[in-house]
Amino acid sequence: GGIVRAQELSVCGQEAVADASRRWFSKVFIGVAGLTIDGGFDSSPEDTQVKRAYIEHSDEVILLCDGSKFDRRSLVQACTLDEIDVLITDVPPPKPLSRALAAARVSVLVAS
Repeated sequence: GGIVRAQELSVCGQEAVADASRRWFSKVFIGVAGLTIDGGFDSSPEDTQVKRAYIEHSDEVILLCDGSKFDRRSLVQACTLDEIDVLITDVPPPKPLSRALAAARVSVLVAS
């Protein structure tokens, strides 16, 4: 349920949040518009509400973020580093972000 945002191919709205909140997930894969030492950020408050519901109802949070988004903050914080279990990216994060991820016990996987 929810509203489909065609440009992002995402579902948002209160119905989507309610639906996600009724379910439990072993793993959730979340994309973000930016990642800083403060956490993951997104440009859509509506998408972020759904992502928050997924994060709160998942055993493992896997963040997908390419290197172009490192050290970029966007409109809405989607998660803190402590809420992320695994980061999958295409390049190693810069040193300050890498240290913050290590302190938050986030496993970093660099895809080749």
